[in-house]
Amino acid sequence: MSQEKLSPSLSVISPSLDAHSLQYPIKTCFSGHQVGRVGKNSETIVVHKTTSPSCFKCGWGMTSTSKVYDLTQIPLEHLILKSSEQAITKDTQQALKGFLDQMLKETHSIKGSPQWDRTCHRYLTSGCKIQSMFPTLFSIGLDLHQQISTEAKQQLLAKHKACSMVNYHDARFCDDKFSECGSLPEPIRRQQVLTVPDFTAWVGSEPIDKGRVLDKIIAQHLKKKGLTLANPFVFRGFIAHEYAEKIAKRTMFQDASDSPIIFHGPRTHCLQVCSLLDQKEMSTSDLNLILIFRAWMFFFDSQEAKIPTHYERSNRSYFHGLPQRLTSTTPGGVHLLLLQKQLSGCVSRVLSQGTMLQKRELLALFSIPSEHSTHDVDKDLAFIHEVLCVFEAYIIDSYYRGFSKAGYKDLPMDSVDSYKINSLEALNRKCDYEKICAQLKKGYTVAAIFRRTHSSQPEHRVFDSVEDYQSFYRKMRRFNSFGYITDKHLSSDEGASLKSLLARIHEL
Repeated sequence: MSQEKLSPSLSVISPSLDAHSLQYPIKTCFSGHQVGRVGKNSETIVVHKTTSPSCFKCGWGMTSTSKVYDLTQIPLEHLILKSSEQAITKDTQQALKGFLDQMLKETHSIKGSPQWDRTCHRYLTSGCKIQSMFPTLFSIGLDLHQQISTEAKQQLLAKHKACSMVNYHDARFCDDKFSECGSLPEPIRRQQVLTVPDFTAWVGSEPIDKGRVLDKIIAQHLKKKGLTLANPFVFRGFIAHEYAEKIAKRTMFQDASDSPIIFHGPRTHCLQVCSLLDQKEMSTSDLNLILIFRAWMFFFDSQEAKIPTHYERSNRSYFHGLPQRLTSTTPGGVHLLLLQKQLSGCVSRVLSQGTMLQKRELLALFSIPSEHSTHDVDKDLAFIHEVLCVFEAYIIDSYYRGFSKAGYKDLPMDSVDSYKINSLEALNRKCDYEKICAQLKKGYTVAAIFRRTHSSQPEHRVFDSVEDYQSFYRKMRRFNSFGYITDKHLSSDEGASLKSLLARIHEL
């Protein structure tokens, strides 16, 4: 954004951006803000007024006073509960409707079929709202709560409660070239932070023996919803769409747990697809259509940093963070609910401060099964809160341990390049080699997917041993692109194995 005069309507921001400690060297982003760990803002701006024209690259020039709502600064319950007494709730719900209407219009550019149009309409009118994820997250969390060992459950709950939260500057919106919407007003750019549990404190405490129970639960959830071969493989690096799409519609996939794209998360796409299949009148046929029409990015993988701000013409207002906070179309919208403990925090605040109307509305969003309901609103919400705490702590522990095993001493948030996928190529490759060797030693099946040249068709190679991989790796390093798929054998069905699928990949 050009240098304009800004008049915050609610408060003046005076952030403390002193270095966390001397062990974190001070670096700055494109806007001159400190990156890496930062102090907590003393005040935050929710609504910002600006009169400067053509601030955003969206094409809507602001020739009169406009408002910029920063939804990243607003508690989740004030964004989703209609019974909330906050005036912002009505405005954001109207903006969300406008955003989803706009997305629905964009799907019309894809010449599909009547069934495709129905899929888009069902999902984009209600199915992709962030609260539509709640029943799925609670259902999977409930299975985790019941199946994980008592000792691991207590350790997760204790760590969830005890570990302090720290802030990292979120520099994704400070680079004009990276964000298609241009820069936000300076005070709002400055207050963009990622608030998460302290990485150093979390990984420095006693490890928790969790097993792979969550991945098995997710696989079973997918099977129950019609994905009969569900056996989520792990994708690492670039996987050609000719392979990725065929695998997604049959077994689904996860991303590598140590991929340094903090806002994505390894299990996010599995959770998104579980939620899609949980929706009324939605099935694996709808998932297949999304893949057939190459609309995966549109439905599940849109980058909130590219188009982070929605403009609502009716009240000349910008809503920053709307895609991430209010929809599940961005990986960050789902992953940060758990990584930042947003879900449990929302339930906790409504339970302790909300009206009975707000409590009932929030309780209804989780669709608690009758056999687990006490028919007492406060007790049911307290139980949901515990389930979510275990789920969030499992996600955090698994994620942080992945980074720690890859050699990270802190979350990779100390460089503006950490937000850009292309610049992560070299960083990913540094830990890939050792990781693949370790997986092969554990008995996992690993395959490389590669293109020898830019224009060549993708190929694959399944490795039977560490020696086989090491020998082929010397050649593969010279290829145009490559990535890995790992089968951790979450399914006993031979037809769902990586070797079986790759043997007939060109027939699928």
